Amino acid sequence: SFGDAKKTRQHARRVVKNSSLVIAVSGALADEIEQELNLSRPKIRIIHNAIDPTYNERVGEKEVRAMRERFHLKGDYFLCVTTDKPHKNIQLVRDVAADWRGETDWVFTLTSAVADHPARMHYPGVVEDTWLRPLYAASTAVIVPSLYEGFSLPPIEALALGALPIVSNIAPHREIIGDVLPPDLIFDPLQKSSLERALQRIQEGGEPMERSILERFRSLRERYSYLETADAIQSVYREAIRK
Repeated sequence: SFGDAKKTRQHARRVVKNSSLVIAVSGALADEIEQELNLSRPKIRIIHNAIDPTYNERVGEKEVRAMRERFHLKGDYFLCVTTDKPHKNIQLVRDVAADWRGETDWVFTLTSAVADHPARMHYPGVVEDTWLRPLYAASTAVIVPSLYEGFSLPPIEALALGALPIVSNIAPHREIIGDVLPPDLIFDPLQKSSLERALQRIQEGGEPMERSILERFRSLRERYSYLETADAIQSVYREAIRK
């Protein structure tokens, strides 16, 4: 409710005001903290989230076969790793899926909102990492349609496992993987046709596009390692103690 949101913001202002330093997981979030919570920018340190180390391990054919059997996936599929919160914008993907003329299936990691959803839409609910890794790796594309994020792990997890993400044109996505993805894989989250064009582009791009994107990501992946993130956080703690 509006009242709850107001109380949360007031509490956040008090917390950051009394903090020596504040860690933000993206430059976009740092901007928001500065503007919305009236915090001086010199007090903010930007440290990106890290992906689980298992996402850097190769997914084998045996894992993929077991995953396909478990989730009844025989052919190509688009994947949404998400929740059903409004800012995740999942209805946009559902609308595109409903009108999609190809034979591609659609997988959403949430429980279906309706009992009679089309057979090509799969709703396995929350998926454990053991199954999520091969689900990522075997996908045709991972769709991230969010209207808002502080950071965004699914695109990074997808790339680490050799899958291609298609992401909404919001500040954290541009910051995190704007140098990795070509502009036609970054879509307007308010336009169904924009997502449709991005999906068509990824199907047309084939192996050359995949190879090019994954090669660009390799030079950045250490930025999202646990060790890199842990070292950066420890550095901020030491700086705060010295203040």
